[in-house]
Amino acid sequence: MKKALVFGGSIFVGKAIAEKLLEMGYAVYVLNRGNHSNPKGTIHLKADRNSLEEVSNVCKGINFDIVADCSAYTPNQTKIAIQAINHNIKHYIHISSAAVYIDENIYPYTEESKRGTCPVWGDYSTNKYLCEEVLFKEYKENGFPVTILRPFYLYGPETIWIEKLM
Repeated sequence: MKKALVFGGSIFVGKAIAEKLLEMGYAVYVLNRGNHSNPKGTIHLKADRNSLEEVSNVCKGINFDIVADCSAYTPNQTKIAIQAINHNIKHYIHISSAAVYIDENIYPYTEESKRGTCPVWGDYSTNKYLCEEVLFKEYKENGFPVTILRPFYLYGPETIWIEKLM
């Protein structure tokens, strides 16, 4: 059976990805701190993604076909993920953000659009951009198998910021 790892995996986008992978027949592992319940049928790997030791320990000996990273918000978190699972994966999918595009009012954005930090989004934009830079470097230097997705605004059930407004 193919195996997938979802960083995050218990809420919103990560949960939807985990559930879809289950439907597709994957054995799905979700890695998080355990603050929220995980989708039924997934295997929980409890770790703080800010700790290389914790992530390495819970992923040790597991070879993943797909890794979907839905919770990397800093370049260090991305580096930890790569170091902990690099030798055990076939493909890494990084959920980034359209906040990495420099706002030049040139639409639609494409893969060739200028990236960097967008003042409107502050540190979030800067950190997501730096996460991508880590991944591009790893791809160029070592052939790291990565796909980067840059969604724009995402709304839906279990959106954390909506819960905080209630």
